[in-house]
Amino acid sequence: MVKKRSRSRPGEQAEAINTQCNKDKKCPVHPAGWSKHDFRYRYDYVYFSTKFYLFYSAEDDVFSIYINYGPDFSYKLVGGVNKVVSQ
Repeated sequence: MVKKRSRSRPGEQAEAINTQCNKDKKCPVHPAGWSKHDFRYRYDYVYFSTKFYLFYSAEDDVFSIYINYGPDFSYKLVGGVNKVVSQ
C-alpha cells in the first residue's frame, strides 16, 4: 500500500489549482507546470525512487486530478469554484 506521504503531492496540487479556480472564477485549462498529454494534462513527480503521474482535466468551474498507483489502487481528487477539494 502506498503511504499517505506519497499522496500529499496530489493534494498540494489540487489545493493550488482550487485556489486558482476560486480566484479566477473558472478552473485553468492548463495549470502551470503541467504538460499536455492526450486530451488532458500530466504532472510527474518522484517519491523515493518511484515516479508517479498525476492527470488533470477541467471543465469550466470543476476539475479532477487522477493518479494510478498501480493495478489495484487509484486516487481521484475533485474541486472547483466554490468547492472544497474532495476525494
